[in-house]
Amino acid sequence: MTAPTISQGTLSARIPTHRITVETVIRFIAIQLVDFPLWQDVKPDQNENFYNQRLERFLQVRARKYCDAIQVGRETIYVTPGSHDISAFPADEEGLVVRGRAFGPEQPIYTIECKRLLSTTRNDRQREYLTSEQGKSPRGAIQRYKLRIHGAGLDDAGIVGYVQDEDFEWWRMTINSWLTDLAINPIDSAVWEIRERLRPHPTLRPGKKVLVSVSISGRSVGSKMRLTHFFVDLRTERQPELKLA
Repeated sequence: MTAPTISQGTLSARIPTHRITVETVIRFIAIQLVDFPLWQDVKPDQNENFYNQRLERFLQVRARKYCDAIQVGRETIYVTPGSHDISAFPADEEGLVVRGRAFGPEQPIYTIECKRLLSTTRNDRQREYLTSEQGKSPRGAIQRYKLRIHGAGLDDAGIVGYVQDEDFEWWRMTINSWLTDLAINPIDSAVWEIRERLRPHPTLRPGKKVLVSVSISGRSVGSKMRLTHFFVDLRTERQPELKLA
């Protein structure tokens, strides 16, 4: 992976109009996430809020250097009452044009939900990358997009999975098996289909620290949403135990 070029993601005199593509934002996130596990003492055993705070700051700092057409922020309400974990906004006060549509500086052009991927999570929250269990309030990352609690005004969004144990392929296979089960045994008003399974990204190849996947999710109202899944490896090698003399 290489950093986006100036003509792709920066505000420069070289650009006659201030435009950016969603693909540039996705590529920027994927490339920069490679450095996140070792950035400013990011610890491998913290909670979701700790990682979200660090990730927002990390992407904000990197955007200034590599993609300064955008700025990154947290906890934004847009169109619907639900707030997103992390969002990318136009950095310029005049906004940006994305796919022929104008966005002001207060309007996110891309939103991200974030979830820990920890196999020892208690059973009623184990599938929260996808959905909440029956009878629970909707906390699932994909579930919230499906129900338009998040991302109602957008056609593309992302999910970051903080991998804290197992490996990338284990998680992709496990999440896809959960999705298949939800398609057969629905538990709420969200509609799940087997064809919504996570698949390898067509151009962003897997690396040691980041795996990028894509899926298309149906929503309760309106068009389908393209989701990009960023798995980032926060595991550390087990340290040798101290032995008494």
